[in-house]
Amino acid sequence: MVQMRKNNETTIRSSRSTAPKKDKKGRILDKFKNAKKADGTPMSRQQKHMLRKRAKSMCWICTEPALADCTLCLTHLVANRERARKKIGCKSRHLRSTSYTLENLRRQLRGIRGSQFSK
Repeated sequence: MVQMRKNNETTIRSSRSTAPKKDKKGRILDKFKNAKKADGTPMSRQQKHMLRKRAKSMCWICTEPALADCTLCLTHLVANRERARKKIGCKSRHLRSTSYTLENLRRQLRGIRGSQFSK
């Protein structure tokens, strides 16, 4: 952390920049720069982008924060669950699974917040 004085006010600024470091051609310099797949071929830019998002604990599809111990946000976790159910042809639901539990919790919180603002 770096403390800066500006107009007689003390502001605290993080010493780490949020923008990634880049070379002269504008390419991002990080641990994924020269990443290779398991067979030794270079990774595509899309795969590197996905790995960078995972390293930041973000959903690798969108930019929302990912759930703990997961690489997806709740929205995409539910979408993947439903897509898999449709593909396999499941009729039953495992209602005590993580995605259902978190989805119900989110619905309850939205209901509570909605009722607070409607008063």
